[in-house]
Amino acid sequence: MYISTSKSKNVTIYYVCKSFRKDGATTSKRIETLGTIDDIRKRCGEADPIEWARNYAKELTAKDKAEQRAVTLSLRPGLQMSMNEQKMFNGGYLALSKVYHQLGLDRICDGISTKYGFEYDLDNILSNLIYTRVLYPGSKFSSFAESHRFIEQPRFKLEEIYRSLSVLAKESDYIQSQVFRNSLSTVGRDTSVIYYDCSNFFFEIEQADTLQKNTKGDLEPGLRQYGHSKEHRPNPIVQMGLFMDRNGLPLAFCIDPGNTAETRTLIPLEKKLDTDFGMSDCVVCTDAGLSSLSNRRFNNRQGRHFITVQSLKDKKIAPHLQRWALSPEGWHVSGQDNTVTLFTEEFEKVSDKVLYKERWINENNLEQRLIVTYSQKYALYQRTLRQQQIERALKSIKNGTARRKKKSANDASRFIAETHYTDSAEIAENTSYTLDLEAIENEARFDGFYAICSNLEEESAVGIIRANSQRWEIEDMFRTLKTEFESRPVYLRRNDRIIAHFITCFLALLIFKTLKLRLGQPDLTTTALRKALIGMDYLKIWGEGYMPVFKGDDTTTAIASFVDPALQNQVITMKNMKVIVKSCVKVG
Repeated sequence: MYISTSKSKNVTIYYVCKSFRKDGATTSKRIETLGTIDDIRKRCGEADPIEWARNYAKELTAKDKAEQRAVTLSLRPGLQMSMNEQKMFNGGYLALSKVYHQLGLDRICDGISTKYGFEYDLDNILSNLIYTRVLYPGSKFSSFAESHRFIEQPRFKLEEIYRSLSVLAKESDYIQSQVFRNSLSTVGRDTSVIYYDCSNFFFEIEQADTLQKNTKGDLEPGLRQYGHSKEHRPNPIVQMGLFMDRNGLPLAFCIDPGNTAETRTLIPLEKKLDTDFGMSDCVVCTDAGLSSLSNRRFNNRQGRHFITVQSLKDKKIAPHLQRWALSPEGWHVSGQDNTVTLFTEEFEKVSDKVLYKERWINENNLEQRLIVTYSQKYALYQRTLRQQQIERALKSIKNGTARRKKKSANDASRFIAETHYTDSAEIAENTSYTLDLEAIENEARFDGFYAICSNLEEESAVGIIRANSQRWEIEDMFRTLKTEFESRPVYLRRNDRIIAHFITCFLALLIFKTLKLRLGQPDLTTTALRKALIGMDYLKIWGEGYMPVFKGDDTTTAIASFVDPALQNQVITMKNMKVIVKSCVKVG
């Protein structure tokens, strides 16, 4: 490379140019504009500006040659491999690292470290716990081992992980609120509607906790308690409540003992959003299991509103409202002024759309809108699902394995009728099981119908329906935590360490979902993204650099573009890899 100039009347501009051959002829192109002599002096200080420019061009030439030169790997069949030498490293974690630092978690950890005055590297511990939770989920012991897979090697000891858990638990609320504030400017948040749901996580133990000592030495109830397990396991559980914003990003969470009623977890976490997050105005959207009257009343005040699922089968709903909801008359189609009657010739023209009707109701002096929808596709789905359950019920009756069990929404035994009989006037010891046709017919009446309650006055019914339709995303988050991130069973006993486990799971979910959003691939699944990140391995060529050993595709290209396009070069020099790693840290 060389220096060229461009002169005008009053000024001379200096450029760095590069010569190359094109179509058999020599030509050149400008690589960088250095500016005027005064601009160069600002960069070179006391040195001669022309001499500095020439040396700068030589440095760029040397760098260019280093990047373009061929790398030769010399191996000898007769020599044995070196022992205890790691050759393969994962580079997919760099995408997670970039989001981690964009959210300012390194600065949050530095602040906590200063507060407590400890010497171990909390930032390095937390970041590696998060990366391994996404890529190689397991225990804290396995996380320490798996963190050696990364290009950046861990700078902490195993025992320091366990020391840090108590601190992470103490600062859980602070970490959540600070990450939220940092994300407002870097990631962006839409908190006009926030979604709340609960799930529980089991422990492979036989007994629930009694009292245990906390970090202050005081006795407190243990978190691991027997409760209603959503996975129907006979183990003690803890309960996690989770808020999600409208962008599909985790917002805040809480951990409660496993025997806590779901409906009691919402208001305390909402109060934290008020005080720690400064979120006083929002719409809270929940499923039917969390739609208690007390929760609705709490969100029926200035700046607060609710959207909640309302079960039409609920015995608490007034019979006249149930008859109105199931009536075929008075249904609306979005964008049309006229009403439609179900199952008529007019209905057939719009049967592929979701129809709705609404009215105001009063429940214990709480005024709210009842919005009912009907979908032909939803009705077909429910009929198909119920038919499968009926077939399971018939099979159990035929095989003699039918039993009257506690009924649930998807339990085939709810369609089995139980009859006790005797051949004489004695105590009935015999039991027969038959298909409960009345239960089947009664349930079929509700096929395709779905109800929502809300106290929003100005929002249209279509807008409320659309907001509620996003609720599946928070259910998907729990599936991701449990299946992809393997967040249960939990192998921790102390309350503080259990909470610390879930703060790392929450942050891992937030960082992963943020990355997925940033990649701009709407159809990219959680499984596919994890597979791509895990598979982005690099072979270390000593003295040369790192060679990608994964199959490039649209997903790995998007990941590399997000971090640095050089991640897909045939070879990344040691120096360039250091630059890439450093660039992920500097974004914060």
